[in-house]
Amino acid sequence: MKILWFLDKEFDVALNVSARLATLKYLEKNNRVHVVTTFRKEKRKYEDFSAQVTYLDKINLPFLKTLYLFYQHLRFVKGLDEIETIDVVFINSSNPWLLKKLIKLRNENNFKLVLDIRTLPVDQNYLKKKLNNYFFRKSLKIAASHFDGITYITEEMREYCEEMFSIPPHQCSVWSSGVDIDIFKPSHSAESRTTFRLMYHGKFAHKRGIHNIVKAMRILNDPDIELFLLGSSEEMEELRKLVNQLRLEDRVFFNQTVPYEEVPDFINRVDAGVLPFPEWPAWNTSSPIKLFEYLACGKPVIVTKIPAHTSVLNGKDFAFWAKTSSSEDIARAISEAKSQKNNLRKIEEETRDFVEMNYSWEKQLSKLEIFLRSLQ
Repeated sequence: MKILWFLDKEFDVALNVSARLATLKYLEKNNRVHVVTTFRKEKRKYEDFSAQVTYLDKINLPFLKTLYLFYQHLRFVKGLDEIETIDVVFINSSNPWLLKKLIKLRNENNFKLVLDIRTLPVDQNYLKKKLNNYFFRKSLKIAASHFDGITYITEEMREYCEEMFSIPPHQCSVWSSGVDIDIFKPSHSAESRTTFRLMYHGKFAHKRGIHNIVKAMRILNDPDIELFLLGSSEEMEELRKLVNQLRLEDRVFFNQTVPYEEVPDFINRVDAGVLPFPEWPAWNTSSPIKLFEYLACGKPVIVTKIPAHTSVLNGKDFAFWAKTSSSEDIARAISEAKSQKNNLRKIEEETRDFVEMNYSWEKQLSKLEIFLRSLQ
């Protein structure tokens, strides 16, 4: 197949690019792929890939940035000279004008249209959130009515979209996040220690509940429990203040973002990963990559009881549950996980096998390719 992939996400951002590169790497094995995307700082070149990558121009004005990108989409399509050779147009965008334009082109040419839903709009700015919610709803309804299919990141996302937006019945499939099991794998350090180490890495926005892990550390007041945080220094500034306020400097450690390939080194120095996400539609319908990264490295996880976690981990011995995202509930779950420290080697085998069987990128992306080919 020849796949034209519209991707609104910036293709050069280290924290988020791994999923996009994994998708591209898998799809180009048996297909020709052309990615139309944008960038934050640089138009990165990926020599490991044969796929064509087109970077659209951008502007950095907050309220015009999205609209300008949508305009660039239309300009690109207008000048597209390969339309007759395309088999599938795969779209990660909520640009209703692009969707309508592609429907017209599809009626004149023999290709399939698929919209992919990875996340709900989560902007904090009120006006931007309203605008993006409108675009999301409009695009979803257009695709459900006129596209050949829609793919979703989780069953929870599919159910949420169908109920919240009252979209008509449509062809659909689900493929979740995954992990590169060749990069993320167990590695045993020669370091000797008695402490029980926890870790969270990634984004540190307040709405993710990370501050409640820090507060749980204060509640436990256990010198043998340590917390490692890996991410952007700017995003962690509020947490640093909270750590100082609670006098936890000797048990909570901050680490600056490292290259993606070095993240497993940090995970393999700890005993468990923590995902403290609160009950919220955006988290309930998500598929956090970090969950599979911890598991692939053989680590148990401390997780909140939200649908995104229970759908993957329900009944698993390597999941320790916080009923809510409150610091008290997280503290109890951490304490329970620590009590199983002597079983970590057995847990490592279970988590690794679980991920290899279910959540490698190979497993998840095969679902996507099978769905795309089923439309031909």
